[in-house]
Amino acid sequence: MFRPQIILSLLLLLLGNGPLRAASPAEKRAFNVAAEAFTLNAWAYAETNFDAFVKRYPESERVSEAVLFQAESRFQLQQYAGAIALLSAQQDKAGWWQDQYLYWIGEAQLAGGKLAEAADSFARLAERFPVSTNRFNACVREAEARARLRQWPQVVELLQKGDGVFQQTVKAGATGEFVTAGYLVLGEAQLAQKDFAGADGTLKWLAAQTLNPVSAWRRSYLQCRVQLAEGQVAAALPTADELVAQAEATKNLTFLSESIALQAEIFERLGRWDEAIAAHKKNVAADMPAEGQRMATLKIAELSLKQNKITEAAQTLELFLSQHTNSTSADTALLTLGKLRLTQFAADAQATNRLAEAEECFDKLLGGFPQSALAGQAWLNKGWCFWLRGRFAEGLEAFQTAAARLPFSGDQAVARFKWADSQFMLKDFAGALTNYVFLAGNFGALPEVKAQLLEPALYQTVRAALETRDLEAATNALEKILAWYPQGFAGDRCLLLTGQGFSREPDPARARELFARFQNLYPTNALAFEVRLAQARSFERENDWAAAITNYDAWLGSFTNHPEQPAVEFSRAWDYFRAGRETNAFGLFTNFVAQFPVHPLALQAQWWIGDYFFGQRKFLEAEGNYLLVFRSTNWPPSELTYQAQMMAGRAALARLSYKAATNYFSDLAINTNCPVALQFQATFACGDALMSRTDTEATNRQADLKEAIEWFNSIAQKYPTNVLAPAAWGRMGDCYKDLAASATDHFYELAAHAYQQVLNLPQASVAARSQARVGLGLVAEKQAHKKDGAEQAELLRQALEDYLDVCLGKELRGGEQRDLYWVRDAGLKAFTVASEDLNDWPQALNICTNLAETFPQLRSVFESKILKAREHLPGGKP
Repeated sequence: MFRPQIILSLLLLLLGNGPLRAASPAEKRAFNVAAEAFTLNAWAYAETNFDAFVKRYPESERVSEAVLFQAESRFQLQQYAGAIALLSAQQDKAGWWQDQYLYWIGEAQLAGGKLAEAADSFARLAERFPVSTNRFNACVREAEARARLRQWPQVVELLQKGDGVFQQTVKAGATGEFVTAGYLVLGEAQLAQKDFAGADGTLKWLAAQTLNPVSAWRRSYLQCRVQLAEGQVAAALPTADELVAQAEATKNLTFLSESIALQAEIFERLGRWDEAIAAHKKNVAADMPAEGQRMATLKIAELSLKQNKITEAAQTLELFLSQHTNSTSADTALLTLGKLRLTQFAADAQATNRLAEAEECFDKLLGGFPQSALAGQAWLNKGWCFWLRGRFAEGLEAFQTAAARLPFSGDQAVARFKWADSQFMLKDFAGALTNYVFLAGNFGALPEVKAQLLEPALYQTVRAALETRDLEAATNALEKILAWYPQGFAGDRCLLLTGQGFSREPDPARARELFARFQNLYPTNALAFEVRLAQARSFERENDWAAAITNYDAWLGSFTNHPEQPAVEFSRAWDYFRAGRETNAFGLFTNFVAQFPVHPLALQAQWWIGDYFFGQRKFLEAEGNYLLVFRSTNWPPSELTYQAQMMAGRAALARLSYKAATNYFSDLAINTNCPVALQFQATFACGDALMSRTDTEATNRQADLKEAIEWFNSIAQKYPTNVLAPAAWGRMGDCYKDLAASATDHFYELAAHAYQQVLNLPQASVAARSQARVGLGLVAEKQAHKKDGAEQAELLRQALEDYLDVCLGKELRGGEQRDLYWVRDAGLKAFTVASEDLNDWPQALNICTNLAETFPQLRSVFESKILKAREHLPGGKP
């Protein structure tokens, strides 16, 4: 934009009639060549020659003009930064051209997108140069810059203030493009501030002017948007039709694209969706601006979906992608198509191919357009694909990336929320809590987040906080829910959950405060039964069984025939037991089994009855009740049913029914459905029962011992690292030792081998090793009694050494302590061997004295032995 006085100055200079000092012909010619190029719009040529002039004639009086025209040439060449730098560097030497320097600095800043700097430059010109002919233009340009910054109040003040530059100049009769431009910007500001009356007045003024095609289009574009803002949708349609025609006349594709989009919006608001789609399709043409293509593609799909024309929407997007593979709008199409596929999957969860197709769209977008502004949206929706497949770890990564790529918005809040949800599903409750709290603290001011996402986020905050036992965080979130969403879905649930959290910590009193608050806020709530139940259980946390029972009684009176009644009846019976009132508990558990025979808890009630009889030493009744547990068809097999069979065997063993006991144990031992650990216990118990059998049916002791060895050996050989293996070897040693008493010495060798295996096993306990070492001593003793002479003495000394190893803790491992039971047993056996077999009374005395010191409570037992040992010492006295 050139001011008339600049052109006049150039013409005078070209004619050589300027008020300049005498210049050489060469200087004049150099300046005139650059100036003539400037008037011919030969911008590059003019810029080069003005630059050469300044450098060749730095003392010329025309340097300031040359710099100005060189800068304007750069401006026309879109070298905005260069123009600003040139003018700024020479501004102090501009002389009477200073206002023009400042003006063109503002123009370059405005054209280069430095809007705030441009507005300041134009405002500074108006302030510093009150008589400058550039003030009016600068005022309009400042308004344009502030409009682009959306500083609407400042725009209105600049252009509407009665004593301002703009209005004063207009009143003085100014006309032209800058006047029109000013009113167009004023209309935009009035529309933005919803000053529709003011906008209508501005439009009337513009309608009375003769406008060039571009300004005429802008006036119609403003008018159409004002009509829509005022709700005059039908009246806006003819304006939009005229707008399209005006845009076509300007041959400006950007104007045309915006006109078509506005026309399509009017059709949509009128419910004429097919016509809206037809209009948008015009904007999808290959030669239309990329942003117009982007928005049109999105709207066509959106409108098709509104009409439930999912196939048409997908086809539109697929056709666009096939025809515009490298279009800058392809990312929009891919994102929209991917979302559409997700919508189709949501409508039919069996259509898993739609989920795969959605993910493929998002992958193509991220692969083909990694820097797209829509990449964050793609990551967010890709996260949903993972989430819907249950692939939470991959979903977490996608949501986290989306949160980083998306701008501050509702979508970023959703990404953060699902990132936290993924952490919650992966049991990273601390991480989830951090993200939920961050979301509530940073996005709560966004209307869409507050309306749709904040309450669920606070609810999840409570859940995550309770998982991490952060009761302060849970309470804070709870209070926000109750304050912000008193009628929401989460208040009652979070009160209950937080109360249960305090009950677990335990802080039952605080829990009951929250439960009371629940009953006050939600007296008729459907969760009242659970709150009252939690209140009763809070007393259990304090071991206040009487109060718990009282609350259970009240609950049962208030919620008759409730589905939770069996659980409450069971808990009440259990609390009677824990309160020491076993007779009452027995009656309640018996009634429970009769009233709820197929309830899962009836299994435990029946078990308790078996335990009750077992504790009363009524082993036959105990066995019968355990049989009811594992033989009943009311409950599917479980670990408890197999445990009941084990207890039936123990009850049978306690009443000396060895045959019944071994039947129970052996059935469990060979049952492949039985838990492995219990199988081992049953196998061991079966061997134990056969070893200890003393009933009248035990006609063949040796056969029982050999069968017991087979059971123990099945553990020792097949499962050598099992915790029961040392005990199994020890029992085998005992069996072989007992067999040797009525058979050959070969069994003593087998017994000694078995005991030695116990000593070799790394998992053998101190007790097991001590018992095995004592067993080795007994074997040596038994063998010694069948020998004589030196061989007998050697075996007895070996037995004594084995016993002393236990007494003195010779084979203890790091951190172990002696097993006092076996210390006492081994000590007594050592005393007997030393005194009676080896006649080593001094050693016998030392052994017994040591035992008396180790077991002071049994000193009276050992005193007689000490006295006996002293009698056998030389000079000993009774």
